[in-house]
Amino acid sequence: MIFFSFWTTEPDEYVQVLGALWYLFSVQRQEACLLESPTCQTMFFDCKSLSSNRTIWYELSNITSLCTPDSGFYPFGIYTEALKAKLTSSSFTQKYFYCFWWGLKNLR
Repeated sequence: MIFFSFWTTEPDEYVQVLGALWYLFSVQRQEACLLESPTCQTMFFDCKSLSSNRTIWYELSNITSLCTPDSGFYPFGIYTEALKAKLTSSSFTQKYFYCFWWGLKNLR
């Protein structure tokens, strides 16, 4: 019965799932780029530990310019579009509709 209900689900539910996964993986690719950066300091990725050392590291490192889709440092693949649209830092509504649109665009 579960198999049958999976294949009879409405197409718009697939679109939402595809869009959500695409967003999740685009955030993961951004994190992977940050971790591969030569100036990576993983102890500063914790948002709870705001310190002057973290601010100094952030200002002195080129991590924000290095992990952009245009820099060529890291291959973002199909997630380049999400990062160029600054989707990871936009409002929930923008994220939702952009991911929904992406899912529709790629559902063939």
